Amino acid sequence: MRSDADSGRDPKGDGEGTWKLPFGLGLTVQDRGVLWRYLLLLAALPLLPTATFGPYSVLSARQIGWMVVLIVSVNLCGYLMLRLFGARAGFLLAGLLGGLISSTAVAIAYARDTRTMTGVDRIAALAIAAATAVSLVRVPLELFVVARSQLLALWLPFALLFLATLVGPTWLWLRGEVQDLQEVHPPKNPAQLGTALLFGLLYAGVLVGSAAAKDRLGEGGLYALAAVSGFTDLDAITLSTGRLLADGRLELAVGCRAVIVAVLANQLFKLAMIVALASPRARRLLLVAFAPTVVACGVLLVPRWG
Repeated sequence: MRSDADSGRDPKGDGEGTWKLPFGLGLTVQDRGVLWRYLLLLAALPLLPTATFGPYSVLSARQIGWMVVLIVSVNLCGYLMLRLFGARAGFLLAGLLGGLISSTAVAIAYARDTRTMTGVDRIAALAIAAATAVSLVRVPLELFVVARSQLLALWLPFALLFLATLVGPTWLWLRGEVQDLQEVHPPKNPAQLGTALLFGLLYAGVLVGSAAAKDRLGEGGLYALAAVSGFTDLDAITLSTGRLLADGRLELAVGCRAVIVAVLANQLFKLAMIVALASPRARRLLLVAFAPTVVACGVLLVPRWG
């Protein structure tokens, strides 16, 4: 008979220890609680009704629930990577993980660091650029989840945008030696369910707003909403636009341009925060690093893709 120690469980049997998993990962009591809640969330998702309701009949409890699960999954993925690689993560990993959740938050936090810490301008700039690149990878992935067939017709503009996004961090990486930026500790609330629920409400609001803007104001209204939504968050406008595309409520070219407008607004907002918060050297580096993405967005808004 195997002992509790051999099985990798807490030998006390009181649930206060850590379950040992492959790759040196251990599940604490908190981790197990988070995992159980996540599994319950997944189990509850199929129980939500699929019928549409609300203004313009664009809301669905199942779709909103799926978006909440999607955000929780991303948060847990980032938490798992931190646990696998240890508490002290490199600056690049910190930027990549931050980009999974909020590249804007990474930009603000690291821009401030360049004012308060000595000699981290280049390192912080690379972390910000890496987080931005990851955040823009999420855009086509999210569209693929909710509007797969439409995304296949738009692979070229998003491929060009992705390549432009890589220019900045690649240039910063090649400029010199990189070092660790700071300690990165796993969050106390890895699932961030409250944040995910707020996102679900935001997603629903943007979905209704997008339909209303398109109905009452035409394309211009949708682009204005995309710009405002994109200032601080790309997920809501991307997923809601993808849903409208999948439902046939939005033309392919209009939806693509709306997402690109949101991306452009997001880049400009982060640049504004960087100009306001970062040191002069970090500011110069990031203005150059962000330039290819901003230019690519401008170019993609000229022709009619799709």
